[in-house]
Amino acid sequence: MSRTLTFEIIMDTRLDGTREKLIEWDNKLQDTLNRHPCLTVNTGDIRELDWPGETKQWRKRYWIKKHNRTLTWNDVYGLVNRSYNKAVVFDFVKPIRLN
Repeated sequence: MSRTLTFEIIMDTRLDGTREKLIEWDNKLQDTLNRHPCLTVNTGDIRELDWPGETKQWRKRYWIKKHNRTLTWNDVYGLVNRSYNKAVVFDFVKPIRLN
C-alpha cells in the first residue's frame, strides 16, 4: 500500500502574510513538486480563517503520493522545505480499516 504525505502551508497577517503571498508560494511549491513524475500532488482549496484581533490566516493543504523509489521521503521533505522556506508539519494519512 502506498503512503500519502500531507501538510499545510500557512500565511498569517501577524507575519505580514497575504492571500497573494500564499498563492505565490503555492505556485512555486507545485512547480517544484510537479517536476518529479514519480510524485502525484493534490491540493485543497485555500481556506481563510478569521482570528480575534483582526488577524487573518490563509491555509492550503497538500497530499503527495510517491510511486517509486526514485525519491525518498526525505527528498520530498527537502523539496517542500526548500521551496516553501518555512517549517511545515508533515504527517502521513492514516488508512481507514474496514471490517
